[in-house]
Amino acid sequence: MLCVQHSHLVLLQVLLDEDDKERARDLAELLYETSLLTSGFALEQPKDYASKVYTLMKIALGYDLAEEEPAPAAAAPSAAAPAPAAADSSSSDQQHQQQQQ
Repeated sequence: MLCVQHSHLVLLQVLLDEDDKERARDLAELLYETSLLTSGFALEQPKDYASKVYTLMKIALGYDLAEEEPAPAAAAPSAAAPAPAAADSSSSDQQHQQQQQ
């Protein structure tokens, strides 16, 4: 049952009254997806949900989203590159320890 007096919905209405429709939509989607998760359902796009949570964390930590620049394409991992194997992590740890000495 949906309670229209719930503080989350009241705050969404404030955003709509202030004509901040994009932010209201994003938060409404986050609220809906969170309710799905807490009810035991799986999300169709869990990466999108995680991205929304990370954005909220940035905001909570005072990160200025307006100054955020997109990451350069060269810095992004290649989709064709295989993920490192678990065995590689031990040799990587050894190399890291040697560099510290």
